[in-house]
Amino acid sequence: MCIVKSFDELPVMLQAPHVKQVLGLSTGKTYELMHSENFPTQYFGKRMMVLKADFIEWLEQNKGQNKGQ
Repeated sequence: MCIVKSFDELPVMLQAPHVKQVLGLSTGKTYELMHSENFPTQYFGKRMMVLKADFIEWLEQNKGQNKGQ
């Protein structure tokens, strides 16, 4: 995957690889995050996805958390 320079480049529905790329997480940490209660994951069968708008809102609500950890 290429580097995302703007949220406009992302699809409307994000899959784990998109979340991983934007946040710079490992694959394991990405799935851990997507399984967490406070992350706006939507399930379609076994597929986990998140609406881009919900992801951006989640980022805004969680910015600055876990600093220094």
